[in-house]
Order: sequence, then structure tokens, then C-alpha cells
Amino acid sequence: TPSKLIGKTTNVYGNRKDSGRVMITYNPNNLDPITSSTYDVDITQPHGSVEEYKYMTDKDRSNALNSHLVSLERQISEQEKIKTERDDSDEFRLENVGVPHSDTQFNIGRICNEAHEGKMNETSILLEGTKQGSNGARITLDVSKMKDKAYSLFSGQIVGVKGTNSSGRKIVVEGLIEGLQTQLVKSKIKDLKKIYENTNENGAKVYAVAGPYTTNLDLKYEPLLDLLNLVVRENPAVVIMMGPFVDLRQNLLKEGTEVVLEYEQDESEGGGTMRRHVSYETLFAAKISQELEDLYTEFPDLKTKFVLVPSLDDAISEPVFPQPPLKDSIPNGGKTMSLIPETQEIPFGSLCLDNIETAGGRKIPKNKKDRRVHLVSNPSTIKVNEITIGLVSTDSLLHLSTEVVNQNLPIGTRICRLAEHFIQQKSYYPIFPPPSLPGMQVNLDVNKRSQYSMPIQPDILLLPSRLSCFVKDIAGGTVAINPGYLVKGGAGGTFAAMDIHPIKKDLLDQNEEEEMSSNVKDRIRVEVRKI
Repeated sequence: TPSKLIGKTTNVYGNRKDSGRVMITYNPNNLDPITSSTYDVDITQPHGSVEEYKYMTDKDRSNALNSHLVSLERQISEQEKIKTERDDSDEFRLENVGVPHSDTQFNIGRICNEAHEGKMNETSILLEGTKQGSNGARITLDVSKMKDKAYSLFSGQIVGVKGTNSSGRKIVVEGLIEGLQTQLVKSKIKDLKKIYENTNENGAKVYAVAGPYTTNLDLKYEPLLDLLNLVVRENPAVVIMMGPFVDLRQNLLKEGTEVVLEYEQDESEGGGTMRRHVSYETLFAAKISQELEDLYTEFPDLKTKFVLVPSLDDAISEPVFPQPPLKDSIPNGGKTMSLIPETQEIPFGSLCLDNIETAGGRKIPKNKKDRRVHLVSNPSTIKVNEITIGLVSTDSLLHLSTEVVNQNLPIGTRICRLAEHFIQQKSYYPIFPPPSLPGMQVNLDVNKRSQYSMPIQPDILLLPSRLSCFVKDIAGGTVAINPGYLVKGGAGGTFAAMDIHPIKKDLLDQNEEEEMSSNVKDRIRVEVRKI
């Protein structure tokens, strides 16, 4: 099997001393661990997925940016009950950006950096209005009177500003609305009760893992094998695997000339180590698809389902954000070539994902929700039974942290505030433009902004990042998790194991037509563990 394939020897990962160590535990209600999940969960995408699209086009990006601003302007006005017409009352009203007025007014616009290069600071903040109302005018945002108030601002953020603008060129800020205050989605009690009964009153264990899945010194994919061994022992209901799977930053992969699989040849064939140059897709097929196929071949009754999410650092996915799901570079694969004796013949350009579905003598299910592997986009909003999970494999959190200007935040709340910006801006990538720092460039297609928007407030928000791992209760009920990366250089990294307990039965003994939130934050236990 491909697990016998060998690469350059390194002992950094194999000699680690802290395998399995729990780095963070989030358990506010002292819940017990869930030992295993013994039932099938339903994985759905009720809000759709990013479809494949042409991204090298000359469409006017300003229209997409303006449409987003107009949409949030309307929603913030409704949320804050801001008057849009003048009358004789003393209440302030919504005014177009850049219109001078002696009274207090309310503006809604996009935060911009006055300097074209470098990080935004307190003296370089601009507010940009809509095309229709303000002709895209930009004015200075004077936050000098906010010295005793907390705020957190970044380029691309849509905000409401209360203040005075007597000159038309600068608004002196008295108060800020940093985005929308959303609520968790509610479901009918009869639907929640049906899920409760179908799951035999049991909870679900969910893994959240972010690549890379091999160290930067070899292509042995040992951390992936260790992860799959854990899957066999703990039987999670779902494993969310975020890329990169074939990491373009990896020393042996980034030039494309060292994409080599090595294997030990049988003695009957002369023995020794054999080397074969392969495509990126074949590497994925041999290292990811084959291992998952072997898993289900050995354990055909395993109930675990996998969710695969592409990454901008993946060699096998589209290099633009938002990203469509993984797919064969040649539909259904091209010419079949025998590449490695230990593997089956792999069609050129194929990821061989269908082989996972047929492992153990099973037929490919007609219903997509019954599949073992679910391919979703980056970003994506999925449902696992009644639980809504939002996820993005791009390090949006790190990018945001480098751009934000904040003041007077309570000690220890900066990470929470960063995570809350995603909810308040209803976006998995709220920054615009993306940071220009090395290693943070993003091919962002703002014409597809609707496809990287956050359609609803998720119960769980997965934000894998190079920043320190965390599990936080944010923004009215969402649990934000940074599981870290499974591999860090040549050493082992971390992943998150979530134990989600069922809704208490007495909460379901109500009028079945009434609605309630799934209240995940009160029935979840999370561990961030070392692999």
C-alpha cells in the first residue's frame, strides 16, 4: 500500500514527545467526552457551494464592492433604526458621506486606508460612501474623541459612524457601529426532535483538521496516517479536512521537479528503492485517496464521513478565492498509466475519490448525503445534522490581525474581537484590499463576494491560522475555533476534537411548531490536541 512508500529520513516528527497532549480544553458545562459516534450523520450544504467560474476577466470590481456596501448600509440602518428623512425632531439621521451638516449625523461607509502602502493607523482612516448617494466620496475619520471608547477597525470594514461633519471633508466620530448584530438560526422543534430520535439520543464527535498533512522534509504523510489511526480508535462522526493536501510551499513540491514517490520493490523483482516522478493529482491519489480507501477497505462498517476543503496553497485546486471544491483536472481521468506497483492503476489527472466510495465492496451511493467523502468549497457553510458549521481554509484571521487598528479593548479580548468581525461583516474574508505582506497575498475575486459571504451566523466557526490556537464563545452563541495546523515545518502540530452532545430532551417537549436555536455552545466540549 502507499503507506509503505518512503521518503527522506527525518526523526523530528517521529521522535516527538508530546503526541496526544491536550493543549486547550473548552468545556464550560463540564461535559463528558463522547467515546465514539455509531450512527450516520447528514452533511448538507443548504446555502450552496462555490461553482467553477472564470476568474481572469475584466469585470468592474467597483460594482461588486459598491453592491456589498449598499446591502450592508440598508441592513445596518434597519438594525439601528436610523431615520433616513429629515423632520423637526432632534434625532440624528442617515446622511450621505461627505455632506456637511452642523447637527449630529449618521454615516455608513467602508473603512479605507489613506496611505496606498503600509498599515493603516489612527491618522490615516478614511470612510468611503456609496456610488449612488455619495458618488464614492471619501472623508477623514477623526477618532480623537474616541480615546476612552473601545473600537476595532480595518480596511474593507463596513461601519456606521455617529458624529459631526461641518466641513464635508472630515467627520469627528462620537460613536461607531462595527457591523451587524446577527442571531443564530432557529429550527422547528419537530425537526430537532426528529434528529434527536434518529441519532438514538447520542451526540457526535467531530474532528477539525487543517493541512499540511506531511512534514516539509518528506512525502511520507506520517501525520495523516496517525490521524487515520485516531479515526479508527475514536470513530468520529465527521472529519473536516482542510487543505493544503499537496502543499505548494513544501520543499519537495514548490518547484514541481521533485514530485517523486519512492517505494521498496519486492525481492522477486530485484528489490531496492524505486523512484517515480508523478503529477500533483497522482500524489494526492496515492497519499490521500488511497489511504482513505484502505481505511474503508479494512473497516467497511466505519460510520465516519470526511469533508474535504481546498486551500489556496494546494497544487490541485484553483488558485483564486473563493475556491470551488476539489475535482479531477481531467474529468473522470485521462489515460491510465501504471505508475507504482503497490497501487492500482491511476488515471492521469484523476484524484481517485470515487474509489473511496466503492472500498469494501460498496456501490457509489445515489444520494450525495450518503457519500463517505463530501467535497465543499473554500469557504463553505455546511450543516451536520442540526449544527451549522462555517469554515475557511485561508488564514483570514492572520490577515485581519495584521490590518486591524484597535484601542481600549479589554485585556484578553483581541482574538475574540477579530473572530467577531467575520460574523459582524457577514464575510469569510472581510478585508479589502488583502495584505501585501510576504506570504499573505490572496488572489481575491471581489466579483464573487456573494460566494464568500457568510449567509447565516454559524454555530461553529472554524478559522485555522498560524496564530495561537483558541476556542472562544463569541458574538451571541457562536463557538470560534482555531485548530492550528496538523504539521508545523518538520514537527507535529494540532487539530481540534469536538464532542457535541444532544439537545436535552426536556427542551424538546414543547410545541413542535415553535422554533429554537440548537444552542451548541452549551453542549459542546472541545479539545485542541497535539497529533
